[in-house]
Amino acid sequence: MNNEIKLSDVFNKHIHKKLAIFKSNISIILNNFLFVCKYDRNKAISYGKQPRNCDYIIVKEMDDGQIQELDIVLSNKIAKPVSSRMFESEADAKDEFSELLEYQDISILTSIIIDTGYYDDNQKFYLKESDKLSKLEQLENIRLKYNCNIDVIGDCKYYYKKAINGKNASRNNYDIISHIINCILNGQLITEETLEASYSELTPQQRSLIDALNDKIIMGSDNPDNAKEYSKLEKQVQDLKKAQQILTKESTKLTEELKKTTIERDELKDRDNHAKELVKTLTVALNTYNKKEDEENE
Repeated sequence: MNNEIKLSDVFNKHIHKKLAIFKSNISIILNNFLFVCKYDRNKAISYGKQPRNCDYIIVKEMDDGQIQELDIVLSNKIAKPVSSRMFESEADAKDEFSELLEYQDISILTSIIIDTGYYDDNQKFYLKESDKLSKLEQLENIRLKYNCNIDVIGDCKYYYKKAINGKNASRNNYDIISHIINCILNGQLITEETLEASYSELTPQQRSLIDALNDKIIMGSDNPDNAKEYSKLEKQVQDLKKAQQILTKESTKLTEELKKTTIERDELKDRDNHAKELVKTLTVALNTYNKKEDEENE
C-alpha cells in the first residue's frame, strides 16, 4: 500500500501564486497603487456600458509588473472588496481599462486606514508628500490613455486651506508673542481680555508660558488686585472644563446620530438603484410587448 501523499493532490496548483499575491496585498505600500476610480454607474449606463456593482475601483501594480484590479463597495464608511482581477501587465489590462475608465473620475490614493477591530488601534498608511508629484504625472498619462477625468479637487482644497491656515497661524502667533513680551516687561497678568484671544486658540507652549508668567507675577506681588485676577482665571478654567464635558457628551450624541443617518442614506441609495434597474427592466419588457403586438396586428 502506497501511503505517499503528493502536495499537488492537497493544494491548488496555483497555490504559490496565490500566496505571493496574498503577501503582496498585506504589504501596504501606497506608491504601488496606480489610481483609485470613484465609479459612477450612471455614467456607465448613459454611455451604453454594462455597469459594475461597486463604488470604487482600486488598481495596484505588483512588484513583478502584474496589475491587480480591486472592486470596492462602501458600507458604513468601510471599504469592502467584492471582486478582483489580475493582469500580467498594464498592456494586458488595456482593453479592460479602456471600457471601464472611459468618462470616469480617477485620483491618486493618498491614505488607507485599516480597521483592526480593536478600539483606537487602526493602522494608518499615507502617501509621502515627495511622491505625490510623480503619482500625479502618472495619473495624467493614464487619463490620456483611457479618456477619463482626473479628480484632484479634494487635494487642491486641502493644500489651499493648509496655506491659508499657515499664514493666519503665523500672523496670530506674532501678535500673541508680542503681547506676552509687553506683559513681561510691564509685569502685567495675561488674561483672555487683554490677549484678545481664547486660551483654546493658543498652542500648549504658549499656554505654559502664560501660566508660568502669571504665577510668577502673583507670587511676587502683594497687590490684592492680582490675587482677585488669579481667582477669576481659576474660575474661568473650571467653567471651561465643565463646558468641555458638555461638548464632549453632545459630540458623542451627534456622532451616533450621524451613523444612523449614514445607514439610512445608504439604504435609500440602494433602494433608488434598485428602482432604476426595475424601471429599466420594465421598459425593455414593455417595448418587447409593444413590438410583438404590432407584428401581430400586421
